[in-house]
Amino acid sequence: MGDVASKGRTILFVSHNMQSVSDLCTRVAMLKHGVMDRAGNPDEVIDYYLRETSNDSEWYIRKEIEDKEIFIDKAFVTGGPDGKSSHDKSDNSILTIEYTVNRSKVDCVIAAQVVDVLGGIISTIIDIDADERAFRKLQGHYVTRLSLPTSLLNSGSYFVNISISDMKSHRYDYIEKACRFEVLLNSRTSIAVEGRKGGLLFVEKWRTEKILYND
Repeated sequence: MGDVASKGRTILFVSHNMQSVSDLCTRVAMLKHGVMDRAGNPDEVIDYYLRETSNDSEWYIRKEIEDKEIFIDKAFVTGGPDGKSSHDKSDNSILTIEYTVNRSKVDCVIAAQVVDVLGGIISTIIDIDADERAFRKLQGHYVTRLSLPTSLLNSGSYFVNISISDMKSHRYDYIEKACRFEVLLNSRTSIAVEGRKGGLLFVEKWRTEKILYND
């Protein structure tokens, strides 16, 4: 796409992936209900889009009972120093998902996807087991909890997409940006990483040696 644009051609790129828009576009237009809402440079329009469409809630709570075989009732992240959604990198952050199974003997797999504010996928965590019987659920209400890779995340805001599907390809329920959480730098990782791209932050010991000496 970049090669074609460099030859003087205009390319119309339509996407909801803000990372791709930021990487590929030099001018961005946002449509709302089929009408031009904002146009300008990528950074300004993307920032406006995120403010307009972002779910700022730390919790997801379903307001109405769904006529589905399985549906998500509630989702939230805990483990921060305030007991809610702000997390020091040393915290053990826990995602809690509550869901309802409306009929007996349903096979289901839960997946949680951590994304950054631009919609870039940071990690996908899937509830898998070698024994398929572990996925079989009887009718009732369930709660599941899993650890999020908070210690590997750079500081900033993140969202969690949640889906419940069968063992094949059928999706029972999906909540985009179900809940939001913040990651803070702690003293162990308080290095100058602000403004750098990328959601993952690995702090390791580097070993450097000089292998070429100038006389």
